[in-house]
Amino acid sequence: MALARHTICENAWAPFYSPLRSANIVLQPAWVLRHHGGYAMKDQPPLAPHAAAPVSTVTRTPTGLTTWRLSADSAPRWWAGGLTVLLLLGQTLPAAKFFSAPSNYLPLHNGLEFISIAVSVMVFALAWNLRRQADNSHLMRLGVGFLAVSLIDFAHTLSFAGMPAWVTPSGPEKAINFWLSGRLIAALTLLSISRPEVSHWSENTCRSAVLAAVLGSAVVWWIGLYHAETLPRTFVAGQGLTPLKITSEYLLMGLYGLAAALLYQRSQRESNRDMQWLAASAWVQGLAEMFFTLYVDVTDLFNLLGHVYKAVAYLMVYRALFSAGVQSPFLKLQESQERLRELSELLNETEQVGKVGGWALNLDTGIQTWTNQVYVIHEVDQPYVPTLNKGINFYTEASRPVIELAVKKAIEQQEPFNVELEITTAKGHRRSVNAIGHPDPSHHRLYGFFQDITERKRIQDQVRQLAFHDTLTQLPNRRLLTDRMQQALATSQRSTRFGAVMLLDLDNFKAINDKHGHGAGDLLLKEVARRLLACVRASDTVARVGGDEFVVLITELNTDRAASILQAYAVAEKIRLSLAEPYHLTLPRSPLATIDITHHCSACIGLVMFIGHEASQDDLLKWADAAMYKVKNAGRNAVHLHQNPPEKP
Repeated sequence: MALARHTICENAWAPFYSPLRSANIVLQPAWVLRHHGGYAMKDQPPLAPHAAAPVSTVTRTPTGLTTWRLSADSAPRWWAGGLTVLLLLGQTLPAAKFFSAPSNYLPLHNGLEFISIAVSVMVFALAWNLRRQADNSHLMRLGVGFLAVSLIDFAHTLSFAGMPAWVTPSGPEKAINFWLSGRLIAALTLLSISRPEVSHWSENTCRSAVLAAVLGSAVVWWIGLYHAETLPRTFVAGQGLTPLKITSEYLLMGLYGLAAALLYQRSQRESNRDMQWLAASAWVQGLAEMFFTLYVDVTDLFNLLGHVYKAVAYLMVYRALFSAGVQSPFLKLQESQERLRELSELLNETEQVGKVGGWALNLDTGIQTWTNQVYVIHEVDQPYVPTLNKGINFYTEASRPVIELAVKKAIEQQEPFNVELEITTAKGHRRSVNAIGHPDPSHHRLYGFFQDITERKRIQDQVRQLAFHDTLTQLPNRRLLTDRMQQALATSQRSTRFGAVMLLDLDNFKAINDKHGHGAGDLLLKEVARRLLACVRASDTVARVGGDEFVVLITELNTDRAASILQAYAVAEKIRLSLAEPYHLTLPRSPLATIDITHHCSACIGLVMFIGHEASQDDLLKWADAAMYKVKNAGRNAVHLHQNPPEKP
């Protein structure tokens, strides 16, 4: 008989038991002990998950107990399964009256109902405060639905047997009418959010939905209070529930079961844990309705368990909404803050490597905002509050007018700037910087970047030095001389002033290399370069074009040819006499020893005059070279003017 009863009971509960099987949970008889927030047992877990469902973590305690810790994703299924098992066990219990009179049950009943009402109101309040989210339709459906449920549950509480008369005498049937209305609205609400389509409700739509929920609840109140006689009977004193009441409860169970299935399918499809909690809530509310098909008296055990299940189901709804609307955004915010922190650290490292920082200027206040690297470039500490004037004062006297003009154009004409200037840091160091600025009129500000290019400028100068200067004497090489001669010819063309080109070659240079080595020859060439520079103006050019060959370019002489020749001869003679002076050189012989030598040499100087572009550079150098060789053939240490220079037009 016991086996037959168990089989009938299992078949009757099969529709509600199937989700446990679909969740891969197998019921096994065992003694369950609560331990360390999980489930512990001597032999095996009472709820054994299928191998394909990783719903918990198994560990063994020092006492030999096996501890199961539920995963967050499986918690809703375990709750639903556990409460289903409790319902199955409750079938075997007698429908005993817990309280001798409804008035004795009243405090507990009202306490459970007020818990449900409070949770419903919290669901609505949370949904209302989240109404400005992009896809808020499901949140608002849940919120306004449970607002209506809370209002109707309040009417149910006031109508329960033992409560003072409210319009009409309180009693089981009056309370049942409000109960069924509230449960129907809750079921339809959960069904409405099981659809995957979401949309955005405007502020007016949200307010209209709230008004509709309040008006709908008012209609239920009006019918239940003033027209209850028009409703069919649901409870008969001394007999219990009517067939209509039981059928209605089964219909509600079907709706809740359908909602649970649809919500669970959606949770699996979208990998949405919050939908699993809603599915579990719908399932548990269906279980609660099952209890309300069993009670005979409003004070018996099944009525009490039904109210407990309903309160648990509502808490699950709040748990889902709180997770979706508050906890998940908060976790996403934490993740975003962590990513922002990582990006900030990466940006700081990038700034340090590139020696570049960002800045922004508020045009209303004149206050600047600097990133960390800009502070580093200026060598000031973070508490320093930069302003426009303070920032400009860091620039050198030569650079300050340039940056002031650039900033003025950016503010007044919306013109971006990109300039390379020099600043003096707070510690007195000179640095080259690249200042980039962009106007942002929509925010009434300027913003841009600031890079320390001191090292880059130094390398550029080195490259330029190597490309255009002789590495030994640091004089311009032939490449730079070509550029200088081109400029000199153009200048002469505009000013109609003569210029002169001297090509000179050292006499007796080979002897010092042969006698004292190339180191001595290098020292001699450096001294020659120094003496040549001392004989000419800063605007003139002295270049080394060969081993011991130098070119001197004299510009801006007289407009008269004869006077220009006299000027050029005077400079050439000055050079000849300077180079003919003895050379006293100190040569290193060892790290601690040197030797002093004296060397005598002179120079052969070929001179050619030019004006404008009437002669090419190649011709001028060729004529100067010919004049120099005439000096060599004539005995050296002299100056010779080429006899066929171009005439003045």
